[in-house]
Amino acid sequence: MNVIGIIIIPIISRALMALMLIKKESMKESSLGSYFKKDTGKLDIIILYLILLISCTSFVLIFNLKAILVPVFMIISAIVSVNKSTKELGGMSGDSAGYGLVIAEVVGILFLAII
Repeated sequence: MNVIGIIIIPIISRALMALMLIKKESMKESSLGSYFKKDTGKLDIIILYLILLISCTSFVLIFNLKAILVPVFMIISAIVSVNKSTKELGGMSGDSAGYGLVIAEVVGILFLAII
């Protein structure tokens, strides 16, 4: 069962970072972040939210109710780490998204091991 959790954790972290890249203001020097954002719209945001919702729900359905802690703490850790790096760097970039991605995945794997 933990193998399924290890498959779902990167889906959650990548959907979350894609949402943050779209929603947060990009760094002026970040050409890759701006390129990713340029043709996105409301449909893309809705799809990413659906992916996030389905992934989080699948944790509860596959494991148990305690498993909701995995995506919750992943989301909290990603938001905190990305907000801190965005504040220090003056905007969102691919590097800060990668940083948030790694932090979220480490937290997810840690909590998956605990539950």
